[in-house]
Amino acid sequence: MNSKRMIGLLLTAIGIMGVIYTAAALTAGGHHHTVLRIIYIIAGVALCVSGIRMVRSTRENA
Repeated sequence: MNSKRMIGLLLTAIGIMGVIYTAAALTAGGHHHTVLRIIYIIAGVALCVSGIRMVRSTRENA
């Protein structure tokens, strides 16, 4: 498997984990560290989108 594709999959997985963590933190309640949660969700979405784009743009050499 291509190393660029593996990096894309890793970025996507990290992004999804960041979004899930932020969703769990938001549902836990409390308004502490709201700015930090916003940063987590933006970083998670950015990593997920960049990983998906990297996987889609990588071509297989077979």
